[in-house]
Amino acid sequence: MDTVETQATSIGDRRAFTGPGRQISYLATSALTPHPNNARKHSRTQIGAIAKSIEAFGFTAPILVNRDRYILAGHGRHQAAKLLDLNSVPVIFLDDLTDGQAKAYMLADNKLTDRSTWDDAKVAAQLKELT
Repeated sequence: MDTVETQATSIGDRRAFTGPGRQISYLATSALTPHPNNARKHSRTQIGAIAKSIEAFGFTAPILVNRDRYILAGHGRHQAAKLLDLNSVPVIFLDDLTDGQAKAYMLADNKLTDRSTWDDAKVAAQLKELT
């Protein structure tokens, strides 16, 4: 059993990784619409940094969308893709979420990362190693 299958089994719900609405697809960048209820703001500087990251490492995190192709997570990646003139982007459809769940997910996806902190010693060690 591979790692993903083991993880899915351990949480008891395969839909967390696969299933209806949970596979990666590629859509035209222009086919996606920013969700009108997105509460997160992205500066030009941040969009530029995301674009540089995509150029350096590729598009490593798909954009999450609902059945109507409204973006639920990945607004910054979408803007960076447009800045880079990318024709298509990887997306995962979260078709099984209700409108209420989708709104809650948008807030949770952005807010939960705000609750983390940095291990300054590890950051310093990694930066030293990279220079």
